[in-house]
Amino acid sequence: MDTFYNKHVLPSVKKQVVDTVKSEAEQYLGMSMTYSLFEFVKEKFYELIQEQPDAIEKIEDDKILTTTHQENEDDSCKKEKKEQLTKAQKRRQWNRTDGKGEKPRGWNWVDIVKHLSQTGPANGNQEN
Repeated sequence: MDTFYNKHVLPSVKKQVVDTVKSEAEQYLGMSMTYSLFEFVKEKFYELIQEQPDAIEKIEDDKILTTTHQENEDDSCKKEKKEQLTKAQKRRQWNRTDGKGEKPRGWNWVDIVKHLSQTGPANGNQEN
């Protein structure tokens, strides 16, 4: 019961479920019982959890919110690590930009004449 997501289940309900499953498992000793126990829990599910309240108390929610808020504060205190670049990567970035850190005008322009000479003529427009 502690292995899976069962934090919302009351400890008394957990103990009752474990005791009930153990008592059921005693009659299957020496046989394969996994499937039988799962089916037993499926059949008796509503009887096993009838002590569990439908809504979780707000006290627990407040505790959860408080702990997550404290964790967020701890995260904000940590310094952000800069990306570690090699000398070659830094040099390439410096060569691609001007002194202000901006790329020169037209750095991503395509030479239309060169591009069209590489693609070839269009076949659809034939002159007579």
